[in-house]
Amino acid sequence: VEAQQPALISTGTVSLRSDDVADTRFDVQKVADRYRGQVTDSETRTDQEGEVRDARLVLRVPSAEFTEAMDELEKVADLEASTSTSEDVTTQVVDTRVRIRVQRASIARIEELLQRAGSIRDVVAVEQQLTQRQERLNSLLRQQAYLADQTSMSTITVHVERADAARTEPEPVEAGFLSGLRAGWGGLTTVLLGLATVTGAVLPFVALGLLLGAPAWLLLRPVVRRRRAAA
Repeated sequence: VEAQQPALISTGTVSLRSDDVADTRFDVQKVADRYRGQVTDSETRTDQEGEVRDARLVLRVPSAEFTEAMDELEKVADLEASTSTSEDVTTQVVDTRVRIRVQRASIARIEELLQRAGSIRDVVAVEQQLTQRQERLNSLLRQQAYLADQTSMSTITVHVERADAARTEPEPVEAGFLSGLRAGWGGLTTVLLGLATVTGAVLPFVALGLLLGAPAWLLLRPVVRRRRAAA
């Protein structure tokens, strides 16, 4: 019986806080180099002054060095949080390997049948079967390559935030003449804007009343005059 080593997919996340994010980011890179890993993805954001505010790095390190790399990354700066998970995919690895072996044997038998095919119809039918089995084999090979990559190299995501990034300074309270003037001007602007809004809403109705009232007055004016004369 062939012995099978456990196949694990390990992932980790480390959140750090540092006074100098750029320097910590460089230290994280050195940890990856020390364990023969690499940074596959990185993102850095700065504040309005151009200072690095936070950074995110995705590391791939050999799975055999996963625990040691996590421990060292946690010591690069002030540790905020650290999580890690490991998924046992040994069954999937073995199952994929067996299915690849069976599929290759099936393809070999189909190729023998293709050589013995006596008619065009037989050739077409056998080729269809061969194509289907080849597609299944290619899918299994891609799955095997993915499992091999994930089990041989572990992924660690490192978040680094500047120590003072979460601190928010209270806005200064303005007082005195300028503060009162600014507040009064804001109130006046609000009132004028409200009056303009009301005027804009009423103006169409006033125009409509004038448009309809003028002809009516011209028609009724002779009648009013006759009544006044009779009185």
